Amino acid sequence: MAREVLRDLAPFLAEEGIDLSGPVDLDLGAFNAAFERATSRYNQGLPPLVQAQQRSSGSASGRSSRGTKRGSGQPKLSLADRSAVRGFERWLREEPEIAAPSPEAESGMLTELFKVALHHGFHLRTPQGVVDLVELFVGDDREQEPDGAVNAALGTLHDYVHFRIETGGEPSAWEEIHFLFDDPPPGADVLRAAILETEQLDPDERRVALAGTHLVASVTELLGWIGSGRKVAPSGGVRRADIAHAAKLLGIAAVGVDKLPPYALDTPALIEIEGDAVPADAIRARSMMDVPMLFSWWGALAAAGVIEVAGTRVVPGPCAAEWTAELLPPLDLAEEVVAATVCEYLCEDLGVRSRFFDRDVVAIMIAGLIGALEPGQLEPAPDDDEFGRLLHARADGRLQRLARVGVLNPDAEGTFVVPGPLRGAVASGVLSTFAFLRDAVESD
Repeated sequence: MAREVLRDLAPFLAEEGIDLSGPVDLDLGAFNAAFERATSRYNQGLPPLVQAQQRSSGSASGRSSRGTKRGSGQPKLSLADRSAVRGFERWLREEPEIAAPSPEAESGMLTELFKVALHHGFHLRTPQGVVDLVELFVGDDREQEPDGAVNAALGTLHDYVHFRIETGGEPSAWEEIHFLFDDPPPGADVLRAAILETEQLDPDERRVALAGTHLVASVTELLGWIGSGRKVAPSGGVRRADIAHAAKLLGIAAVGVDKLPPYALDTPALIEIEGDAVPADAIRARSMMDVPMLFSWWGALAAAGVIEVAGTRVVPGPCAAEWTAELLPPLDLAEEVVAATVCEYLCEDLGVRSRFFDRDVVAIMIAGLIGALEPGQLEPAPDDDEFGRLLHARADGRLQRLARVGVLNPDAEGTFVVPGPLRGAVASGVLSTFAFLRDAVESD
């Protein structure tokens, strides 16, 4: 770090008569004075936001200076960088609200941000570059209120991410970093810690644990059942005649029916009908959406590219061959399937007219999963009244399904716990649920 700083300061020290390539024949006081003058001129040549970041965190001098012209401190923007800034300004002119007083002022701010990023070796044309720059400005202490210059920078970066989402070639990659500009959701520290800690585990250990869940273990059998292609319902889901087989892969007893019986789902029939060979506790479903978990799993497999609905048929997706190439599933794909299924399952009842107080139940389920990621760390929410107990019972019943497919385990006291190697995937699913809920509120 010291060598990098002195290398950047060398031209300015040379103007003071100090040649760092040989012995320095000055007393300490004279050297310190010359060093201070050289540092001042060096800082004046940096983009204003670098100077602001140096004042707020005192750490900029220790960062890499890749992309900076030696001796000048002023990075040169590439043609692609300048094109991105111009596109951003055009986009701002069409927006009803922006972070700066004018599009010109905000595009000027983005130009400065590109220079700051280049000075530290980041590239703002990538999502990771934006993440690195936000971390540079905010630092480790996210509780401290940023100063005015940093707030202005973060506001411009927020608009820039929206610009990339709406006009970029890979909007999903930019959507994934939008959380940087949101207030952290409850339990975010637990969720992110779970993801980071899981990444430290042996990959094969994680693959074995994932393969122990129905969500992952049954994928190969599902692909074999699909073969080169199988007809689907008009909605793109499993046909009514195929519901029983598809649900069985997840350990769920269900059957497709033309008409629901006159009793509640998941309860025994009031009168057994002669000749009905379906188990009494089986779910009678008119469509795949009537089978909890199956609908979510199917959607997660499609999102991960393991299956693909093309017209009236479902066929193996672009990632199907990778999935079946080895005995154990590919780690990233398997974790994506589990995370996406958790997210889809948490949100299954949202907007269904017959599911009253659906958001309350989702909130209780999320709290339950965060508690399952860090047992004993969170106090359970009180349910003193009868209505609260009913909502908790409903949420607990839905979490039981995650336990039945292997995502949760009950401990000795009957409390749900997420198995260690699955913590990252479950935490990612909960974070995705927060993002979905936020977007749903904004749409409302």
